[in-house]
Order: sequence, then C-alpha cells, then structure tokens
Amino acid sequence: MRTGFPFHPRGACAPGTPETDGTLRGCIQGCKIDGSFVRDILKDPGAASLVYAIVQLAHGMSLATVAEYVETEEIRALVASLAADYGQGFAIGKPRPLVDVLAELPQLVAT
Repeated sequence: MRTGFPFHPRGACAPGTPETDGTLRGCIQGCKIDGSFVRDILKDPGAASLVYAIVQLAHGMSLATVAEYVETEEIRALVASLAADYGQGFAIGKPRPLVDVLAELPQLVAT
C-alpha cells in the first residue's frame, strides 16, 4: 500500500478538456473509500466485504483506491490485504507542519 495519491486540481477535469479523453471517465483517477466503511473492518465482516468489493470494482475500472481512516497497524494490514492501493490515516502518518514535511522532502526523494 502506497501513501500518496495524485488528484487533478478542481476544475481541471471537465469532459473534453485536453487533460481528459473527452469523457468524464478520463478525469477519474481513483476511488476514495470513506473512513466510515474502513473503521469497522476489524470487527465487522460485512464492512470488510464492502471495502473489498469497492476495491475490486475500482480495480475493474482501472482505478486506484484510497482507504481513509487507516488509524492502526491492524487496520493498515487488513486494508493492504484487501488490495487497496493507498492508505490515509494516523497509521500512515500524523499531520505535521508543512515546513517540516518540505524540509524532509530532499531525503525522501534521495531514497
């Protein structure tokens, strides 16, 4: 599971614009799975099945998936096993000041 996800800026995805294939489908890069589905996957088999189904549907459409509310290592591991492409939440990283992130960027790019 990766931790970053590219999105088009708002308004850059109108059908027929040069950035697309002429359809709205050309603008859709991924499927974000709401945290309300993800947070209960450890204790609710139905929630886990729903997340898996969303991932499979998105992948069938050649879309990447982002699972929100990846708050623990256990949730991260299960979401990864369900084949989500990206995760977002405290198990991935806690919010930090932008200046700190930018200061570390050269080191991250070098590795």
